Amino acid sequence: IPPSPMWFCVFSLISSFSVEAEEMKEMQCTKEELLSFFPKQIVQNVLLQFQIPAAKASEVADELATKNQELIQMVEQKAAVLDPNPFKDPTQREKAIQIYQEVLHDVLAQVLQSHEIAAGERVDVYLQEIRKVKSQLFVQCIRSQQSS
Repeated sequence: IPPSPMWFCVFSLISSFSVEAEEMKEMQCTKEELLSFFPKQIVQNVLLQFQIPAAKASEVADELATKNQELIQMVEQKAAVLDPNPFKDPTQREKAIQIYQEVLHDVLAQVLQSHEIAAGERVDVYLQEIRKVKSQLFVQCIRSQQSS
């Protein structure tokens, strides 16, 4: 079964980053982690890095980790009302990425707020760091598979 059309957004956001061995040591190269929008271990580590208390970081990471299918549906619904649907029209790649990013932002903001974490403008900073660490994990996994 071919992947959902929106997966190209996930991989288009991945760019080359230097992999920091210490930060990545505890990360795992599982398919679930690599394809998850909000990988639990990455989200938790990023929130801890930004001084979010451990208990709240864990709660937020747990909740976001369960939202994968919901996120896919939200992105697809948002795209479906547009003409042309950016996930069915390759010329609309920028719009597809924008929708994907907006949904991730909105979901992260909502979950943080529901756990009484005032994020405001920091939501974008958290998302950027989550993407960065996720990209590093992706690169690390590819390198480890190539060396095996």
